[in-house]
Amino acid sequence: MERPARRRICVNAASESKADAAWEFITFMTSPENQKFRAIEGGFLPPLDGLYDDPEILEKVPVVRLGEEAIKRARLRPVSPYYSYVSLVMAEQFNASLGNNKSPEAATRRLQGRMSEILEAAQG
Repeated sequence: MERPARRRICVNAASESKADAAWEFITFMTSPENQKFRAIEGGFLPPLDGLYDDPEILEKVPVVRLGEEAIKRARLRPVSPYYSYVSLVMAEQFNASLGNNKSPEAATRRLQGRMSEILEAAQG
């Protein structure tokens, strides 16, 4: 199974005086103990696979079960020069529908039409 890209915490290679402190912070933030704390107290999905079986997390944050499944099924979005435009068109229609400015059916029709236009333009 292909895993989705993960965010990384990095230290600037040119850093001199604060590099040790930065690494100490990275070690702290990525520790299993801190990930467990963030899951229980903040509701964050833990990046560490082993924490999805932790009984305390499962008891206090039941949504973790759904998050684990979502992470397993996550896929990278396709690379496209039209991605930003498609996202904007979708956001416009979603917001119009959620703001009661347009019915969901009308927003869906408009979105379908705009997506067809984008697809035609992409195919040249």
